Amino acid sequence: MSMIYKMGESNGINYGEANAEEIRANRKKSDETHDSVQFKSVTASLISNDSIPSTIKGYGRVVSTSKITVSSEVQGKLIAAISLKKGVHFKKGQTLFALNSSDAKLALKARKSGFLALLTSILPDIKIDFPDRFNTWNKFYREMKVNEPISRLPSFASLKEKNFIISRKILTEYYQIKSDEERLKKYAISAPFDGSIIDAFSDVGAIVNPGSPILSIIRDNTMEIEIPIATEKINQLTIGSSVSLLDNKNKSFEGKVIRIGDYINQQTQTVPVFVSITSKTDGLYNGMYLDATIIGHGFDNVVEIPRKALISMKEVYIVENDSSLTPLKVNIIDYKENTVTVSGIPNNSNVVIESVVNIKEGEKVVIRK
Repeated sequence: MSMIYKMGESNGINYGEANAEEIRANRKKSDETHDSVQFKSVTASLISNDSIPSTIKGYGRVVSTSKITVSSEVQGKLIAAISLKKGVHFKKGQTLFALNSSDAKLALKARKSGFLALLTSILPDIKIDFPDRFNTWNKFYREMKVNEPISRLPSFASLKEKNFIISRKILTEYYQIKSDEERLKKYAISAPFDGSIIDAFSDVGAIVNPGSPILSIIRDNTMEIEIPIATEKINQLTIGSSVSLLDNKNKSFEGKVIRIGDYINQQTQTVPVFVSITSKTDGLYNGMYLDATIIGHGFDNVVEIPRKALISMKEVYIVENDSSLTPLKVNIIDYKENTVTVSGIPNNSNVVIESVVNIKEGEKVVIRK
C-alpha cells in the first residue's frame, strides 16, 4: 500500500513539473470565468459636458393682436354702411356704420347763422375802434358759410382788441361751433384697420345711446398666442426667443417671444408668455389652439441623461476605474419628458444610464457595451 502511494505521488509530481504552464493558464482562465460570473453588468455612458439649448413645450390659443369693441359716442338711429353680421370683412378707412345726423346738422347750421349775426353786429365797432383790423375781420365774416367748416379765427393784434372780442362772446360762440363740428364727425364710424366683425350687438334701425357697443372687430393677419409657462422655466426665456408652432394637422408656423408677463395665473400657477406669429398666417383663425416649442438661451457645462438614471432625484451612479459603483450628487438644471439636464458630473465619467437593482454601493460591476 505504501509502495502504491509513493508511486502515485511520484507520478503526480512528474506531471505537475511537465505541465506547469498549462495548469497555470487553465487556473487563470477559471479565475477570470469565476470573476465574470460574480460581477454584475450595467449600461453606462462616457460623459462629456457641453452647452445644451433648452426647449420649453407649451400650448396656447391664437388671438388677434387688435380686438376692439366699437361703441357710439352720440345718440341716433343706426344706419349701416356694411352688413353688421359676424364674419363680414372690411378695409381700413371704410365706413362701418353711421347714425342719423339730420338734427345735429341743422342745429350746427343754426348756430353758425347766429354767429354770423354776432359778427355783423361788431363789424361797425371794429371799423371805428380798430380801423386797421377791419379788413381782416370783414374777410373772415364774408368767407364763412353755414354748409362748410368754420375758418380759423383771426389772431389778435393787441390786448385791447382781444378784450373787445371776448366781451362780445365771439370766442365762446366760435369754440362752441368747433365743438359741434367735431361732434358731428362722430355720427359716422370708419374702420381703424383691415379686419372682420366677430360680434354684432345691434342692427340697422335701432336707436343707439352714447356708450352703447355696436360691433366687436379684430385686425386681419396680425396674430399672437398666449402660452402659460411654469415659473421654474421662465428664467430660460428672453424677449426675441424663437418659437416653433404646430396646429392639429402638423402645419408649422414661426414666431418669437414679444412679451413675458410679470404676474402669475392664480389657478394654474404659470406665467403668461406672449408670442407674435411672424410667418404667414394662412390657415390660422382666431381661437385656434397651437402646440409651441420655445427655444431658450440654454445651459453651459451640463449633460443630458435619461431620467431613469437618477437615484432619489438627486444622485447618479458612476463606475470608478476599479469597476466599483459609486453614487455622485448632481445639480438638476432642467426636466424634459424622458431626460433630465444636470451639472456636477466630471468629464470622462462613466455614468450608469439605467435603473439598477440588487446592486450595492461599492460593488464591482462590468460595463455593458
